[in-house]
Amino acid sequence: MKLFLKNTVIAALLLTFSYGADHHVHWSYSGSTGPKVWGDLDESYASCKTEKFQSPINILDSETIKVNANFSLKKTYANYSSNIVNNGHTVQVGFNGDNSLAFNDVDYKLIQLHFHTPSENQVNGKSYPAEVHLVHKDSEGNILVIGIFITEGKANPALQSIIKAVPNKVNVTKPFKDIALQTLLPQKMGYYEFQGSLTTPPCSGNVTWVVMQESIQASKSQLQALHKILKDNARDIQPLNGRTVNVSY
Repeated sequence: MKLFLKNTVIAALLLTFSYGADHHVHWSYSGSTGPKVWGDLDESYASCKTEKFQSPINILDSETIKVNANFSLKKTYANYSSNIVNNGHTVQVGFNGDNSLAFNDVDYKLIQLHFHTPSENQVNGKSYPAEVHLVHKDSEGNILVIGIFITEGKANPALQSIIKAVPNKVNVTKPFKDIALQTLLPQKMGYYEFQGSLTTPPCSGNVTWVVMQESIQASKSQLQALHKILKDNARDIQPLNGRTVNVSY
């Protein structure tokens, strides 16, 4: 059973985060193929309506549980990006090399990052102009996603290089190397942690989410440029259904 679940998660990762691949049916962020009906579009998307712990969520500080932080991120990242694609749902940057983090004594490798406008997760009901998701997996295929909110402020070097490099055509992948990855990370590493799912079909569960408390900045023009590419590509907030949200201290 564990092996089946593991293989399911791996397959979901490959499907969900490689939008250039073939899909069973078309899905979108609005209308007759939008988030509210994802679970009905295809049987392989059933988790979008049946999986109990779905993402994104609204994090309420008053209902979090404090835990000891055992989390290293910033010192282990290098600039080993490999390619970039506008896959019709988001802008995605792929990674190779030794980009990794340790969470709860488990090592995860960064495999890709992508963006949502506006943010998918919220804190105390607050949404942000954008959110970047850094998608990782461990040696057994388990998925961990780092969510970082983006607010309006100073220009961001990494985001600028990404916007400049995005292919004009959808599903065209081109080489993209050595972005300033550190500028997509906040200075302080406090975080929220909870169990959730992928936020796009097939919405597979058993995903560990680590949402950073501190946001990063991007200029108004950068946020406008990103939204012009992505439009509104955020899934609706999902019910907590009794799950625990931990907060570091």
